[in-house]
Amino acid sequence: MPTDTGMTRRQVLQTITGGACAAALAPRGFLFSVFGDGLPTTRPNILFVFTDQQSNRMWEGNTPGIKTPNLKTLASQGTVFNNCISAYPVCTPYRGTLLTGKYPRFNGVTRNDLALNTSNNDTWGQLMKAQSYRTAFVGKWHLSAGRLTWTTGRQNVPASMRAGFEDEWKGCECRHVCRVSTGANYYDKSDINCLHTKYQPEGEADQIISFLDDHQTNHPTEQFFCVWAANPPHDPYTEYDNGQVSPNKEYYDPLVNSMKPPNFSSSSGVTNTDLASYYTMCTGLDNAMGRVLAKLDALGIRNNTIVVYTSDHGDMMGAHGCKLKMKPWEESINVPLIVRYPNVVPANRVSDALVSSLDFMPSLMSMAGLKDVVPNGIQGKDLSQTMRGHHGKEHESVFIGITDQGDYNPRQVVTPPQAAPAPWVGIRTKQHVYATFEKGNPQSGYGENGGYILFDLKNDPWEMTNLVDLPGNAALQAALWDRLYVLTEESGEKAAGFVLPDRPVP
Repeated sequence: MPTDTGMTRRQVLQTITGGACAAALAPRGFLFSVFGDGLPTTRPNILFVFTDQQSNRMWEGNTPGIKTPNLKTLASQGTVFNNCISAYPVCTPYRGTLLTGKYPRFNGVTRNDLALNTSNNDTWGQLMKAQSYRTAFVGKWHLSAGRLTWTTGRQNVPASMRAGFEDEWKGCECRHVCRVSTGANYYDKSDINCLHTKYQPEGEADQIISFLDDHQTNHPTEQFFCVWAANPPHDPYTEYDNGQVSPNKEYYDPLVNSMKPPNFSSSSGVTNTDLASYYTMCTGLDNAMGRVLAKLDALGIRNNTIVVYTSDHGDMMGAHGCKLKMKPWEESINVPLIVRYPNVVPANRVSDALVSSLDFMPSLMSMAGLKDVVPNGIQGKDLSQTMRGHHGKEHESVFIGITDQGDYNPRQVVTPPQAAPAPWVGIRTKQHVYATFEKGNPQSGYGENGGYILFDLKNDPWEMTNLVDLPGNAALQAALWDRLYVLTEESGEKAAGFVLPDRPVP
C-alpha cells in the first residue's frame, strides 16, 4: 500500500472520476457530489466495529502470520491508520471516550465498571438518534456499572443507560465467555434474556446481519448507526472457537515460536498456548467480520456505508515481560484502525496520521454531514479531512494515561486483593512515546526502568532501547515534557492532582 503523502492532482482526478462512475452504479437514492466538499448528497450508514484487547500488530496487515484475510481485503478497500492510539487503554474508560469525545476526567468514566452519564443527551448514540438515524448496538457494553461481583453482577443494561441505542439492542454488561459450549447471555431491547448458541462473534454477526436485513426490508430510506463491540481476543485465552476450521489453534501451535517478537519475554507468564489461542481468536473475529461485510455487499449498501474496524486497547502478550493492558508500550496503546467509505476515503492507502480514541465521534459525524450538530466541548479532533486523504488539521501528539483505577478490580473476589496500578501519563507522537509515573518515580512490574520510558519508534519500533537518562536525549525529553504538560492540563489530569517529574534540563 502506498504511504500517505497527500493527494496529487492525478489522485484527485481519479477520485472524482471514480465517484462519478460509482454514482451510476450506486443504489437508487444514493448520489455522489463531485463538487463542493466532495461528500455524497445522501447521509451514509455507519458500521463501527471494535474488538477488545487487540493490538495493532495482531492482524494480517502488520503481522502476516496472523491470518485475517477479510481485514486484509477491507484494508485494500479503505485506509489503514497505523498510529491509532487508545488514550486510556482499559475497557470502560475507552468506551466513555468513544461515546462522548471527551477525556475520562470530563465524562466521569475514569476506571472500569463505572456508569456513563447519559442524562445530557450528548452521547454519540443519542446524537445520531436525534438526527433520525436508526441506532443499534450488539456486544459488550461495560458502561452501566453492572458488575457487583464477577459471579452475581447484573448483565442486563437498563434502557435508560443505553446511550441512545434504541432500534436494536443485543448486549450484555461484561462477560468474558465466548465458547459455543457455554454460550453467552445477552439481553434484547425489551430486556429479555437470550442465549447465543454459537461462538460469540459468530452469534453477534448473526445479530448484525439480521439487523441489516430488517433495515433494508423495512427501512430502506433511512440510515443506520450500528456499533458492534466484540469481546475477543480478550483473556481468558481459552475462549477461542474450538470448532473453528483451519487456521485454528492447531494451525498456530507449531508457528508460535517463529512469530514471537524480539521484545517478548517468558517472564510475563504468557505461554505458547496463550499466544496460539490469541491468534486463533483474531482469526475467528475475522471470519465473523467477513460475513457481515459480505452482507453489506449482498444488500447493495457498501458504497453508502462507512465501515470502521478498531479495538479499545491492545494486549502486551509477553512484550517487555508484561501482559494485558494499561501499559504505555505500543502493544497496549496502539490499536488497529481501518476506515472504508468508497469514493470518499481513499482505498489501498496507509496513513501515519495520529488518531486518538476521542476523535471518532466528531470525525465520523462530520463525514456523515453532521458536523454542525457535534456538541460544544468535544475534546476529540475532527479528522474527517485527514481520513478522506486531504490535508487537514492533525495531531502533533496525543495523550495516553491510566490515572484512576481505584482498587484495580474490587468486584473480583481474590485473596489477597489486587493492587491498583500506579498512575501514569504519557504522550505519543508519530515518532516517540514518552511516559512517566507521578514525580517520575519508577514502579515495579512495568519492565525496565519501571515504565519511565522514552522510545524512538521510527528507529526502534520494538521499543528495545529506553532513551530515558541516556546521554544526548535531554533536549528531546524536555520538548516532550513540555507537550505532555499541556496535555495533562487539557485532559484534566493536572487539575486532578497528577504531578509530573521536574522538567528535564536540556
